[in-house]
Amino acid sequence: MPIVSPHSRPPTALWVGLLLAALIAPGSATQAGAVTGAPALATASLTDADRTVSPEPTGPIEPTVTSYPVPGVSQIGRAALALSASAGQPYAALSAPLPASGFAVTGATWTGRTPAGLRLAVRTRTDGSWSGWTRMVYDKEHGPSSTSDEGDDDTPGTDPFVVGDVDDVQLRAFSDTGVAPNGLRISIVDPGTEATATPASSTELSASATEAPAAEPKAAASLSGETPTTATPQPRIRSRAEWGADEGLRDCCIEYGEVHAGFVHHTVNSNGYSRAEVPAILRGIYAYHTQSRGWRDVGYNYLIDRFGRIWEGRAGGIDRPVVGAHTLDYNENSFAASAIGNFDEVGPSAAMLDAYARLYAWKLSLHGVRPRGTQSVAGTMFDAISGHRDAAQTACPGQYLYAQVPAIIDGAAGYQRPFTGRGLYHSFVGDDRPDVLFAARRGGQVAAARGTGRPGFERRIIGREFSGRQHLVGARDVTGDGINDLMARTASTGSTAIYPGAGDGTFGGAVRPTLRWADTNLFSAPGDLDGDGLVDVVARDSATGSLLFYPGNGAGAFGRGRVAIEAFRGFRSLAPAGDFDADGHEDVLGHGRNGSLWVLFGDGAGRFPTKLRLADDWSDKDLISGGSDLTGDARPDVVARNANTLAVRIFANVEGSALSAPIARLRTPLASLDLSRDVSGDRRPDLVGMTPGGRLVLVPARRQNWLSSMRQRTTSWPGTNKVMVVGDWDGDGEVDAMSRQQSTGLMWLYPGNGRGGFGARVGGWENWGGRSLVTPVGDFDGDGYADLMARAPDGHIYLYPGRARNGFGRRVIMRSDLPDGATISSVGRWDGDGAPDVVVRTVEGTMLLYPGNGPGGLDEPKVIGLGFDRYTAVIGIGDLTGNGRPDLMGQTPNGQAWLIPGLSAGQRRPDGGFGKQRYVAADWPGYLFG
Repeated sequence: MPIVSPHSRPPTALWVGLLLAALIAPGSATQAGAVTGAPALATASLTDADRTVSPEPTGPIEPTVTSYPVPGVSQIGRAALALSASAGQPYAALSAPLPASGFAVTGATWTGRTPAGLRLAVRTRTDGSWSGWTRMVYDKEHGPSSTSDEGDDDTPGTDPFVVGDVDDVQLRAFSDTGVAPNGLRISIVDPGTEATATPASSTELSASATEAPAAEPKAAASLSGETPTTATPQPRIRSRAEWGADEGLRDCCIEYGEVHAGFVHHTVNSNGYSRAEVPAILRGIYAYHTQSRGWRDVGYNYLIDRFGRIWEGRAGGIDRPVVGAHTLDYNENSFAASAIGNFDEVGPSAAMLDAYARLYAWKLSLHGVRPRGTQSVAGTMFDAISGHRDAAQTACPGQYLYAQVPAIIDGAAGYQRPFTGRGLYHSFVGDDRPDVLFAARRGGQVAAARGTGRPGFERRIIGREFSGRQHLVGARDVTGDGINDLMARTASTGSTAIYPGAGDGTFGGAVRPTLRWADTNLFSAPGDLDGDGLVDVVARDSATGSLLFYPGNGAGAFGRGRVAIEAFRGFRSLAPAGDFDADGHEDVLGHGRNGSLWVLFGDGAGRFPTKLRLADDWSDKDLISGGSDLTGDARPDVVARNANTLAVRIFANVEGSALSAPIARLRTPLASLDLSRDVSGDRRPDLVGMTPGGRLVLVPARRQNWLSSMRQRTTSWPGTNKVMVVGDWDGDGEVDAMSRQQSTGLMWLYPGNGRGGFGARVGGWENWGGRSLVTPVGDFDGDGYADLMARAPDGHIYLYPGRARNGFGRRVIMRSDLPDGATISSVGRWDGDGAPDVVVRTVEGTMLLYPGNGPGGLDEPKVIGLGFDRYTAVIGIGDLTGNGRPDLMGQTPNGQAWLIPGLSAGQRRPDGGFGKQRYVAADWPGYLFG
């Protein structure tokens, strides 16, 4: 682009003559001042000609910037001009009338310090007639941030002023001392003209972008242009090409920051422009900003004309957090759209306000910002949508546009859609409980575990009076009618009776009373101990201390007892264990007098030849039972109550040889407790017991342990070394999965069918073998499609935007690096705004929260947990506990899986945190976490 060489300075005498001639020209007495007569909420009127669709440039248009020095005024000249001094200020400088061409834009620049009281004004001449003087706006708060590289190149100057199609331009300056700024110059921009073409389709969307580097996952072709219903729609934004931007004028470098708020500006030029003149206005502003002010590009991210059209401003991508030069020292954390016009003189049109609302609703949504919220922007709190004057001592965006900022906020809030769709959904069957998916370490098999919700117990059901009974046990079906029953012994008589179950949690009257067990002091009905399919009983003889086996006949009667264990005095309680070791024979639990807990393994013939210690010291437990599967892994578990706290806990059966850490808790003051097969009719185990007052209590237990047992799929995903739940990737409403092939590095999509299964794979996207820390992060960039995050070979963390079944869009850098050896997990919208976040686990075990800013990347981290070095892997699994907070799952070196529940933010934990780990499973060492 040609920059016309500065003109040499004429002799002083000639300048004085020019000054005098200028001062006596028509209109010279008019001085720019306060706006008067503008209605409080005036609206820029639109004519039929204004509504005509304007043609658009066919290519870049080269503007011409001509810069002239503006000389200071000598004492002789100042004396001659004394009558024209304004408000007591002497003239500091005055230019000659200077030629202008095209739809011209002008502005003044200088070097060094700005003189006190500096005021500049411009006037124009058309067909021999001069306009009045119009004050030029000098706003030091409008520009690149003072600490930025762009700020180092900033030349002080006025805002660009659109003079339009005129013949000549003249500049004058006043200051308190009559001294002009050093290097004062006036720039006159001819924005250029060129043949134009038919306007682009109103549905076309465009943004500046760069090519993806080699060996990156290939970017998908453009989607249909339809915005998913979960995302806030992007308004029509006209590209830089549509206003004829000459990309050779701007700096090569594009800087990206974050977006926490949007500022409203105005360009302070006339309001009477036509549709066809807008591209020229934009080119003039662009050329002045880059060639005269020294900025990298046009200062604003977007510009909006009075017709409601939105134009792309600074290059770098309309959906990216491009750092502009608009709001001093806040550019790196915000964006700005400038209204084309002077809104100290007239109010904005309804179309312009609507464009602002749609633009800000969409742009803020990408970064998870709500229009009605307040945001910290570089350490200062602002409304999410603010006027420029809220951030600086400036009149921008004009009194009438500023008065409409609340209306823009309300409009944006109405257009912006909820952020609920941005999280990462994990359920394969569409419920509110997340599921997990893992790859086997060998063989390419994939296994899934269904989320079952919070383990524990339902509300208690109080039944009939059972006062005077002892040894109340859930005896399964001892009467042969297919319904589980109770057995209880009366303390005063020693008589034991059966109470037939009705299948609905109630029981009939006592039947088949017997004194057979009157001389026993431990009693249990653990099930079929001799392999005949009938329920049997074991009891300890009070005289001999032997454990006796009593075979049942299936009709409520039992045979004579025979010795099962000769010496059994070392135990203080007896309970069912079910088939604890899965060998096909029922077992029993024995609680030793020294506090130890044992499982006594049955041999299928009514004897217990071997035993295994499950706990060394359960001396604080007073009630223990087992025999039913509470955790969904097909193994019978154990319940026990702490005598001091009265808290009942579930202990999962770990591979038939150990017990897990406690899982669920129920506080109950029961006098007796037994874990029974289903007696309430819900096909789940129940706790039955008695209150100290003798009332029967039934507590239905939820048959679950956060997740079901791991179920391996019958079909393999060949060569898989990583599988992930990626949410609704293809946009069909069902949760999908992805897998990466180890040998080829291909990434495959397995569409979910909503019933817990997956369809045939699609995709096969290349170049994923060299990516590490691959993590699904939900709709991170707010475009309605699920995304992935990963570390590339260059060490940077990138977002790989999802494009449904088309694969991925162009990658976007999220963070330049992470701590060495760190891993990433997705935690959804942890901090409560609209953008998903991630947590990073360091090798020292510190858990760091990196708040997401959508396309703005990852903010500075905060410590939210310690001690995570106990896990070999940690993954995000969604809200498994149902408290509204994302949870994690960790795997320990021995293969055990643990739930790490997320906690809500509060006074003691302003950023949230994690609760005590909870046992999930012990038999998952053969699967890869993450």
